[in-house]
Amino acid sequence: MTDVNDARKARGACLPKGMRVLVCTDVWADYFTDRNASAATIARVFEKVEQEGGTLLTAISSLQDIFDLVAAYVASSLAQDGEQTSEASIHEVAWGCLRLVRTRSAVVGLGLGECFEAETFRFPQGTFADAMMFAAARRGEADLMLSERDVLCAVSPVSVCSVRNLAAALGVEMDDESLEVER
Repeated sequence: MTDVNDARKARGACLPKGMRVLVCTDVWADYFTDRNASAATIARVFEKVEQEGGTLLTAISSLQDIFDLVAAYVASSLAQDGEQTSEASIHEVAWGCLRLVRTRSAVVGLGLGECFEAETFRFPQGTFADAMMFAAARRGEADLMLSERDVLCAVSPVSVCSVRNLAAALGVEMDDESLEVER
């Protein structure tokens, strides 16, 4: 991941007006479930990117994963609290999250060509989903991928930055010690 000092030094050059930021599935999952990173910090990063004239992007292949992750999280949270609700109600929450994703970001379509291209992005620790994310970054002309997955850094066709490092580079306040900048 980008070191915060490098990010601060390169703030103007690295984060140009009109930057295109591909938000990976893991960051959307954190945004909706608050499982690893602070959802409030992620929201402020999204707002700052938009204020700076940037565009948030989401790979269409992420939408099903976001839906499934949110539905599982809601069901698990309710079960832990001893509450019961219908599967339809849980799915309605997940659908609402997808509507928000589509409102906040431009969805990058992927087709058979990107599936074939994804094979060129294969790497030993990577999955098909990782390779499709790289294909989405290329198709969406992303300047940056926002992800918490360190393994993507060495092989990504575009720069990869964590939420905490992008927050630091943009001067966004972070809520949580778990979001301290990586050194």
